[in-house]
Amino acid sequence: MIKKSGYLFLGVLFMAFMLVFAGCNSESSSSENSAAESPSSENASSENTSVDTASVKNPAAETSAGEDGSGEDSEAEESTGESGPDKTATGGSASEAPSAEKGTLALYLTDATTNYQGVYVTISEIQVCFSESDEAGEEEDVLEGEDALEEEGEWITVAEPAQTYNLLELVNGVMAQLGTTELETGHYTMLRMILGETPDGETNLLGYEHPYPNYIITGSDEEIEMFVPSGYQTGIKLVSGFDIIAGAATELVLDFDASRSVVKAGQSGKYLLKPTIKVVDSISRADVNGVVTGPDGEGIPGAIVSAQIYNEGDEEAGTSPSVEVFTSTQTDEDGSYRMYLPAGDYNIVAYKGPEEGEATAYGPGCKRLEADYNFNYTENVDLETNDTGTLAVTIEILPEQEQTVSVRAWKTVECDGRQVHVELPPPLNVTAAVQIETHEMVLPGGSYTILASTEETVLQEENVTIGADAITEVAFSFLGEDASEENGDNNGEEG
Repeated sequence: MIKKSGYLFLGVLFMAFMLVFAGCNSESSSSENSAAESPSSENASSENTSVDTASVKNPAAETSAGEDGSGEDSEAEESTGESGPDKTATGGSASEAPSAEKGTLALYLTDATTNYQGVYVTISEIQVCFSESDEAGEEEDVLEGEDALEEEGEWITVAEPAQTYNLLELVNGVMAQLGTTELETGHYTMLRMILGETPDGETNLLGYEHPYPNYIITGSDEEIEMFVPSGYQTGIKLVSGFDIIAGAATELVLDFDASRSVVKAGQSGKYLLKPTIKVVDSISRADVNGVVTGPDGEGIPGAIVSAQIYNEGDEEAGTSPSVEVFTSTQTDEDGSYRMYLPAGDYNIVAYKGPEEGEATAYGPGCKRLEADYNFNYTENVDLETNDTGTLAVTIEILPEQEQTVSVRAWKTVECDGRQVHVELPPPLNVTAAVQIETHEMVLPGGSYTILASTEETVLQEENVTIGADAITEVAFSFLGEDASEENGDNNGEEG
């Protein structure tokens, strides 16, 4: 009897032990499964892809701050100063957690500067084009560039700001939030900006209600409407693909280049709006700031600072040198500036033209920058004074073709030990009201390459010498489609 009771007690004890053991294993298994199914938000956000339309290099998998000491003491993180995106603005918060099946797209607007008091544009809505690709990042069957324009997918409205913006208030890193929305995961090939036909009810910098949906304010306080060519009235298409990742946020900045978007309609006094816009990933970017100073060491207000990409070309391969102004901004009253850039190699160029009635300019000055993602860089630029001359550009064009001619001036300067071409902004953008017109540009003295281009043709004059207090004449004809891509109509002799 005692033996049977002992065996019974041992059996009950063994069964209790097995039940406890099974319960621990169950909790452990549940914990492991939960961890496997719930990746951290840090890993999810790191999958976010960068988008930009400039031809700049992609960073290496592991990046450093550079070798020249510039910005090396800065931590690898974004600037979060007051000039950054206003993530609590109307339209939603960029920091809101998206659902597991969707990702978040936040859109912001900023500007490259120009020489008007104000450039106002009314934006009605922003749309994106969804690709038929099965997964984000899978681009095997995804069309980009011109192919994407020919075979558009589904257009989805992601923001409806219906506001009138002064682009010249959006400089030095200042952005306006256009909207935030959740999107299905996948690849999106394009964005489209729809301009509004009615301004909002706010007032402009002169204290007046907006007289037009799109207009400029000149230095003499004149409000001049900008007419939108018919080709843009159905929307401005921005061919720049991006991915929406489940549980991650994508932030895109629409960099509206006012200096290239405002076109003077010859000598008629009319202006056109032909938008030039780049798309930049706001999350993965470099923060570049600094001070532009004169010979006395004081900051220079109102200087134009641009990030330029120079390609010296390859004569054997038959490619010519090229200069792209990726973006630009204007220094504040202390001579300070700030801009956000994708990773890449840039020339940071600073220049200030002469004040009205004067003949002395500052610069240009140049600093070379190798920018990596998520780094802060300080690039201060010291400028010397230069005497200026006048370039008289005669353009021959057929007005009925509605061609826009952009005239740019390249100057060779030393940039941290390298001789490079830099462009002195802003360019001269005109469309002729009559067949032959002459326009003037004021430039520092020296030798230049002058380029005049339409959408179809590029004409250039090399070794054009600008003399102090002198007028130099060049002429370009766009009457024939067979116009040379190497020469204008004369050799840039002084008049």
